[in-house]
Amino acid sequence: YIDISKIQNSTGKVSEFIKYDSLRIDSYAYAKKLDHECYLNLDGLVVLKVSNEKNETRNISVHQENLNFIKSIPAKSTGTFIWPAQ
Repeated sequence: YIDISKIQNSTGKVSEFIKYDSLRIDSYAYAKKLDHECYLNLDGLVVLKVSNEKNETRNISVHQENLNFIKSIPAKSTGTFIWPAQ
């Protein structure tokens, strides 16, 4: 699963959902071959981008304080998830 925890002092724009001057959130993926990036936009939205490099669908479980959800990422694809900061 992916554990979302501390906010770091770095900025960047990675996609149309990750805004300029967003803050990178420290996170940890417990599954191999599941690259991800997580940001806090200045508008208070958390954006998680997850890439599945495997040839099979992978389920991810995301945990941030009181927020928990499970989603599927199809093989060889990327998923973007957005939610209000907790």
